[in-house]
Amino acid sequence: MLGKKKINLVLMLMLLVLPNLVFASAINTDGAFNVMEAIKLALFAVAGITITILIAYVAFKVMHQGRPIDEMTKIIVGAGLLASASAIGGAFASFVS
Repeated sequence: MLGKKKINLVLMLMLLVLPNLVFASAINTDGAFNVMEAIKLALFAVAGITITILIAYVAFKVMHQGRPIDEMTKIIVGAGLLASASAIGGAFASFVS
């Protein structure tokens, strides 16, 4: 069983902490907002970089190596899916915050 000193200590701590929680003065969401903004920016950057690199790769294969564009459709579709997944993740991150 708890001693009288421990119970008094717990009650004093509750009196100090509970008003802050009730009035939400101890909750700071600026850090979480900054993290979500950084994640959103990174996901959009990944989408843009992915599309740019894969378009350059397809252009090189078609123009310089003479490959038909039909062979490159899998790469084009993959780039679109990867970039759209990153963009959807970034949009979801902006809606959550």
